[in-house]
Amino acid sequence: MRRRLSFTLLSVFLLLPTLGCFSGGGSGPVSKTATQQRLNLPNWGVVIDASYDRKLDGVVPGYRIMTIALTNRSVDMMKLDPVNDQWVIEDAWGRKQKAVVSLRVRDGRTWAQLPPRVQDLVEYPAGVQMGYTQTFDIFFPEHVDLERFRSISFYSAVLKQNFDALSSNSLDRAVPATEPVPEEIPDKFKAPSAPTKSKKTTSTPKYR
Repeated sequence: MRRRLSFTLLSVFLLLPTLGCFSGGGSGPVSKTATQQRLNLPNWGVVIDASYDRKLDGVVPGYRIMTIALTNRSVDMMKLDPVNDQWVIEDAWGRKQKAVVSLRVRDGRTWAQLPPRVQDLVEYPAGVQMGYTQTFDIFFPEHVDLERFRSISFYSAVLKQNFDALSSNSLDRAVPATEPVPEEIPDKFKAPSAPTKSKKTTSTPKYR
């Protein structure tokens, strides 16, 4: 156990330059171990770049890490809510996988084991200033396969708005029908189906 913990901490400090870093402009070479997707919503002035690099697996015990670069091109600050915001990806098999937005809120035990410098890098931000890009990390249970994920969506609890669009190269990244589907994930990690429509007009999240 002590040996495994030492290896994890060593991995953390070796990969510190990678955590929370992302080239939002899409310039520069793409790592052969990484999968990247972009969600561009010009009507809202929002650009979301998501990157998964398997080299970060094991840095946070029990989780896989996805780095998000959220660009705010609107005319006001974009506020974020670590408790109620929701991030969901569509994996290579077309299944919805819901992220843990804030480890500090959702998994305090794991959060407390991270070095303070790592906590600062991966903490979910309070917002994104107008004209700026905020980079942070979201987390998925380690059994979730993030490679070749098709798309990403974001529900803003403050705006009560779901930012969602199918990636233009989603079909190119689809897993061939001959490739086996991983085992079914536990119910507690599944993204529920959309709620049934009611007569009352309300704004509800697409995913819970």
